[in-house]
Amino acid sequence: MEADIVIWSAELYHIFGLDPSRLPPTFAEHEQLYLPESWTRLQAAVQQLLQTGRPYRLDLEYRRADGSTGWLEARGAGERGEGGDITRLFGTARDITTERLTNLSVKRGRKLVVLQRTLRDERARAQKVEQALVQAKKLEVLGLLAGGIAHDFNNVLAAVSGSLHLLKRRSPDPEAAVLVRRGLGAVDRATRLVRQLMGFSRTQTIDAQVIDIGARLSDVRELLQLTVGPKIRVDIDVKESAYVLMDPYQLEVALLNLAINARDAMAAAGTLRVTTRREAAPGDAPAAAASWLALAVADTGAGMDAQTLARAREPFFTTKAEGQGTGLGLAMISAFAERSGGRFLLDSTLGAGTKATLLFPVVAGVDGTGDQTAEDEVDRSLHGNARVLVVEDDPLVRPTVVQYLRDLGYEVHAVDDAAKAIRLARVARPLDLVVTDVAMPSLDGPTLARAIRQSHPEAQVLLMTGHSAAAQVAGEAVLQKPFTQAQLAKAVLTALGRASQQRPSFAHRIHHPALVALYHAWTGARTSTSLTALASLELDTRPDIDSTFVVEIVSKAPFALKRLHVGSQLELQAAQQLDFGFAVADGDRLFAGLEAAYRRCARRQEPVYEYMRFQGEQGGPFQFERLLLPCADDSGRPRYLVGMVKIANLPEASSKEE
Repeated sequence: MEADIVIWSAELYHIFGLDPSRLPPTFAEHEQLYLPESWTRLQAAVQQLLQTGRPYRLDLEYRRADGSTGWLEARGAGERGEGGDITRLFGTARDITTERLTNLSVKRGRKLVVLQRTLRDERARAQKVEQALVQAKKLEVLGLLAGGIAHDFNNVLAAVSGSLHLLKRRSPDPEAAVLVRRGLGAVDRATRLVRQLMGFSRTQTIDAQVIDIGARLSDVRELLQLTVGPKIRVDIDVKESAYVLMDPYQLEVALLNLAINARDAMAAAGTLRVTTRREAAPGDAPAAAASWLALAVADTGAGMDAQTLARAREPFFTTKAEGQGTGLGLAMISAFAERSGGRFLLDSTLGAGTKATLLFPVVAGVDGTGDQTAEDEVDRSLHGNARVLVVEDDPLVRPTVVQYLRDLGYEVHAVDDAAKAIRLARVARPLDLVVTDVAMPSLDGPTLARAIRQSHPEAQVLLMTGHSAAAQVAGEAVLQKPFTQAQLAKAVLTALGRASQQRPSFAHRIHHPALVALYHAWTGARTSTSLTALASLELDTRPDIDSTFVVEIVSKAPFALKRLHVGSQLELQAAQQLDFGFAVADGDRLFAGLEAAYRRCARRQEPVYEYMRFQGEQGGPFQFERLLLPCADDSGRPRYLVGMVKIANLPEASSKEE
């Protein structure tokens, strides 16, 4: 080795393109024959061979005399001398450039095949999504058309209903009273059909009411039978009924969706069975809920296998033929149940049918008055002594609303467009209430409300609507057309702050005991004529002061707030990275998206409660609760908003159940 004598075969001269008449290069001169990375590996292998005697096999990239490159397979071994040291190295070299290029082509070909297969699968998935979106777009266009028709028809119904109610009050003729009742019954049925149409078009404002589930099921029986057809028997068995807080028309839409799914699953014939029963509250139910009502819809159809059942509530997932479904029905039902403070459970066995169960918390202490809207409910002693501006462009609806209000004792001014309303408001004496339609040719209702508040910041606003997106009227009081005089009277009293506070409490929907306690403290200090004073809550003495915040209403036009207190626990949680699933302002994660809630709470002087579940950016799921309460200063003026926020981690199983 020390002599550094190198002997090459003729093949090596040929591989490297060197002149065979010249002496072969020394080992050190081999560096010129290899690319740097290959030369480094060859040196390391030779060094290890000299030290350990371990042979090597390497694929090396070499450089020919003409500058071109190739690959060769190099093998090396050592021969030991009498002292045991490596005294001689010998090896072989084989050009593998062609093999390597071939293998590389094969690998690239295989990779290309995989990429092509992946691309084909992605295109197929994209095509399915595109088809679902096209179908959803069709439904959206249909919904807009249906919503527009419903809006105009609601105006007609409002005029007819108002005229009949006024005639009922003024006519002593018994035969005329019978005709009026018959006409009002037809209006009520038409109203229900229109609102069901609006529910399918998803243009209806959410209107939570305390309703009797059993009575609602009796009303919807005929509609369910028409939906499933004559070959399927509809069996409604109300074993136990209860009062729950929800939007009744969204409930009917949910039942219709389930009926349509059941009809498709029972192609020939079968039975659609709707039952109700009371159940004990689950372990993680709201603290104030003593029991839940289970509304089950079961069919005798084909059922679903486990894989289909697991994906059934995913948006856009459907097993129906192309063009026959959007895959949104069950997802919408699940969202409706959660908005109502309940749950949606689905159970199915292939070949044995499907059972869908809606669980709702029962409202305790309700005597059934929540569904009544009779004329004798109007207490005229609470009305009058207020100036009301009515803004309605429909010539059929406007005189009816004006007559309703004048009959209640209010001083009423009426105009037919927003521009006239703004001009009148600039020169008019203080306005107590503006009753305006939402959809008008020039300015919409919410925009008009903001404009009028520039000159009358204390004026309350009541929006009338035949159909409207909730986001469009966020923070405002809304009255759904058509309405009776009793319903208008109740909405006006609420807007003016004169409504009786003996309304069903929503405390049963609140989960955390601390929020329930704060809500009860607030209701306990409030009377029928005055708002709860901030001082009466004695926040400094409450054990959850660290989870409480207080803001002051600085201005109503423009709407502005000032934070007076933020609990230390809230400041700590606000600094955490919480993924709420929607965009929030920097530094305001804890109070994200609360402007609409602030406005609604301040203007309607009613509590606002929100309960949501989210997935953390790092870690498992968590639940987010916040309660917002309006409070008065020492003089009784609405001036403060008190809020409490609770954030708690949830077990993984709870998240999956939802």
